[in-house]
Amino acid sequence: MIRAVLVDDEKPAVDRLKKLLKSYNDLNVVGEAYDGLSALSIIEEKRPDLVFLDIDMPELNGLEVAKTLGVQGPPVIFVTAYDEHALDAFESSAIDYLVKPINTARLDFAIEKMRRSLSKPMKGSLETLLTKLQNSRYPTRLAVKIGVKYEVFDPSTISVAVAKDHYTSLIVDGRELLCDDSLEAIIARIDPSVFIRVHRGAALNVRYLKELKREGDRKFTAILNDKGQSQVPVSRERLPQLKKFLGLE
Repeated sequence: MIRAVLVDDEKPAVDRLKKLLKSYNDLNVVGEAYDGLSALSIIEEKRPDLVFLDIDMPELNGLEVAKTLGVQGPPVIFVTAYDEHALDAFESSAIDYLVKPINTARLDFAIEKMRRSLSKPMKGSLETLLTKLQNSRYPTRLAVKIGVKYEVFDPSTISVAVAKDHYTSLIVDGRELLCDDSLEAIIARIDPSVFIRVHRGAALNVRYLKELKREGDRKFTAILNDKGQSQVPVSRERLPQLKKFLGLE
């Protein structure tokens, strides 16, 4: 039995999709969500086999939800109001899409595609699709898991991210958030034209960089102009990359 979660900020759209899905004997709707944040919580709770995910939602859109779930998350069928021709490039992807209003024949195709791929790895396809859909843009809203909740904020307000055991400490607008995501997972979701790794366990936002202070032979500390005047050690291995990033070499 395929266990599915439906996510759309319009309840009538969820109700319509749920009604259409009743005709599939091997599919059971186990949860519904009406915004991106609630979607993350119910997906974590229900652990579904499939998520029907609306793209256009306020606060945290479908692409940002999928990016937060990462390649370890469940397979996704995106639901979108985008023009169908704009999505022709994704037709061959193992992760499918549906254009509103949902056509029953197209839904049949997507469900059958899902059935065929249940025994195949789909995570690479999701990652590829997300990259294409976002067109090299990075989300303006970032969701990170902190205990039993998700906190959403503008990623440009992160001044520094530091690995701490199995967690990541984020300095966001001057306050520390200790999130469950790994440093690698955070870095993968933020703009590399702004954030740079300066140490194996640390990355910083160059917009907050105030100065590089020499501490010894090829040893530097990055001084930031955030509220806490954060100081981040720069490793010897990462120093040339940072200098190049800043146009110093």
